[in-house]
Amino acid sequence: MKALFIIHCQDPIYGASRSIGNLIRNLDVDVDIIFPIKAKKEGRITAEQIEKFYGNNVRNVWYLPQPARLGIQPEKLKWKHHVKCFVKEFLYILAKPLYSVIYHKGAYDFIHLNSITLFPMLNKRWPMFLHVRESVREKQSFWNRRLGKCMEQAHGIIYISEEDRARCPNNFVPGITLVNPYDQTAVSQVNYDAAMQRFGLRKADTIYAIIGNIFPCKGVDFVIKAYQKAKLENSVLLIVGRDTNHDGYEEQAKALAEGNPTIRFLGEIQDVETIYRVTDYVIRGDAVTGAGRTTFESLYSGGGAILTGNPQENLTSLNLPPQMEERVFFYPVRSEEGLILALRETQSRKYINREYKTNVPDYVTTFMDFINENSK
Repeated sequence: MKALFIIHCQDPIYGASRSIGNLIRNLDVDVDIIFPIKAKKEGRITAEQIEKFYGNNVRNVWYLPQPARLGIQPEKLKWKHHVKCFVKEFLYILAKPLYSVIYHKGAYDFIHLNSITLFPMLNKRWPMFLHVRESVREKQSFWNRRLGKCMEQAHGIIYISEEDRARCPNNFVPGITLVNPYDQTAVSQVNYDAAMQRFGLRKADTIYAIIGNIFPCKGVDFVIKAYQKAKLENSVLLIVGRDTNHDGYEEQAKALAEGNPTIRFLGEIQDVETIYRVTDYVIRGDAVTGAGRTTFESLYSGGGAILTGNPQENLTSLNLPPQMEERVFFYPVRSEEGLILALRETQSRKYINREYKTNVPDYVTTFMDFINENSK
């Protein structure tokens, strides 16, 4: 069996790339990959990283322009980003013939698009599957119409949550809600004392963390403001990642935290397992309800999570075992008061004795069953 994975980001450490890496490494399939082309050397994936994160069943790798991310992200983009998007879209149009050559010569059993941002690439001529990982702008009717029309070209659609599925345009394409693959067993190999010392942490501290790209839609500034107002004792907030948009948002967030030694920007951490080993709670500051990958990675690492929503409506949709549900705390979307209450409720609850879990075997089986059923 042979598959093509079109991945929308070269960074293999966080988010969707980490999820797809867990999948590809565990597939009994020959895999080709197309990454987006990058003009700058910063952030380019290396051959060593491809082997480490995607496994030894990767045969061919290409770097090509991909569609611009217009109409998907919930934050408002600055004018220079709109210019960038239109340039990217133009380059993608020029590259379309190259994609067709790859599809034709590859004769793939299925083609997987790793993000909803790639929806313009859908073409019913090929056995394409779209993976919906991002939240759609519910009020953007023009983009919803375009998205819905393109999604009709897919052989199947994979959603990571019922919330994301509900926000997408309704269509009659086969779909499945499949929580991401998580394998946090490697976290058990991290030396706890050494990790605490590395990041200058005390065992008495309750450790909170925001992990991933530092974007406005992630609400890093919102979380910092609430954390400061909560006036917690014996606590530290770690902010792990970087602003890949380079639009000054990270500098704005750092300015908010200036003078508070308990808020620490660590930058990008290659061995992110060390962060999960020391973190008691991952915080999500998203502008919409939803969990996100870092929520599950924390829970599968034996830690907790603070996220938007409420337990009556959102806890069941996470499909967690009871022992993990006990470590999830909710607050209303962008409610500073709600987040402050959640922080104060959790500040004295540390997780010392942990179990490290994986759902990868079951995930791979369900994923391939869906692909095989709908690829013909």
